[in-house]
Amino acid sequence: MSAFLDDLRYTLRALAKSPGFAAAAIATLALGIGGNCAMFGVVNAIFLKPLPFPEPQRLVRLLDKTTTPSGQTYTGNLRPRGSSGSQRRPASSTAQLLNAWSG
Repeated sequence: MSAFLDDLRYTLRALAKSPGFAAAAIATLALGIGGNCAMFGVVNAIFLKPLPFPEPQRLVRLLDKTTTPSGQTYTGNLRPRGSSGSQRRPASSTAQLLNAWSG
């Protein structure tokens, strides 16, 4: 333990003699640790954490492909007929739509 304390005192004295180097070393460590934490957070959220659904392998995304008369193609989420998507539906009408889609 004594050797560790001696090394720590020596390190602190050396860093106090050159504050520019100390600031650069601390900034490099802070950026490295911060970047590592950010990357782990992204990887954890995307790849490691399971989806919060009972059967995530059964999830699907329905897409609609529309071509205009001028030839431009647009792809978007498929919505049921007559829905604009701009207004919020009450839960009962959402349940009715789901029942209509599932048959």
